[in-house]
Amino acid sequence: MSADLTAALWGGAAALSWGVGDFSGGLAARRVSSLAVTLLTNPIGLLLLIGLALVSHAAMPTAHDAVLGVGAGVSGAAGIFLFYQALKYGKMGIAAPISAVIANVVAVAVSAVTEGPPGAVKWLGFALACTGVVLISRPEKIVGVRADLRALVMAGLSGLAFGVFFSLSAQFSSDVNIGWSLVIVRLTSLLTFYIAAALRGELRLERSVFWLAALGGICDSLGNLFFALAGQVGRLDITAISSGMYPVATVILAVLVLRERFTWAQGCGAALAFFAIFLIAAPS
Repeated sequence: MSADLTAALWGGAAALSWGVGDFSGGLAARRVSSLAVTLLTNPIGLLLLIGLALVSHAAMPTAHDAVLGVGAGVSGAAGIFLFYQALKYGKMGIAAPISAVIANVVAVAVSAVTEGPPGAVKWLGFALACTGVVLISRPEKIVGVRADLRALVMAGLSGLAFGVFFSLSAQFSSDVNIGWSLVIVRLTSLLTFYIAAALRGELRLERSVFWLAALGGICDSLGNLFFALAGQVGRLDITAISSGMYPVATVILAVLVLRERFTWAQGCGAALAFFAIFLIAAPS
């Protein structure tokens, strides 16, 4: 199995995990505040990663990986906060694709500089993947919707933050167990959110959404693990684009569980996204 195919498969697993986690966390956020949800998802995800690190007998990370972990934790937390702010001021169908596409563009640009530009087939796959994410995130009626400038700015900034998260998380040393590096990522994110909650006077745990938050925290941490594994074996652009299609899983779950309508445009977006995976994973 080629390195590109392996990276795309791990990236696909990350997309599936993040998509399920976003769906679960989104349901919880309908009942309580988004910040309250993160106060549950982060410690649950942290416990899972600590358990995996202990079971796998992971060695302590190098200073280089520890710095990467802190940077990834801060940028990931910033991305989530900014994305929620975008949803507060605007429509998800506008914020989600802007954030996802900008994150992918950042990762592809970083990869082109550090690893060289990909081939023409992969460029086509990247373009189709971004188009698919835009279509699958599109609401049934978007014509006539006036996007608030704050929502566009927040969505763009969240995309930049997620792009930094992708770029840093894919750089963990490939010759060591990444278990404790991911613990540092999650611990940094946890501390960031808890400090923010304390400053805002919202430091409380909402037990009513515990199980939804638990599923969200587990899936988010597993997504981080799969993404880091993809980054160890393949190019950053392949890893980021394949994992950046998580809205596909979220929308499919919304259709199956919440009986939301799956539009013609979303169907085309899903088809493009799945076809893009084959192009991205194709041998160079």
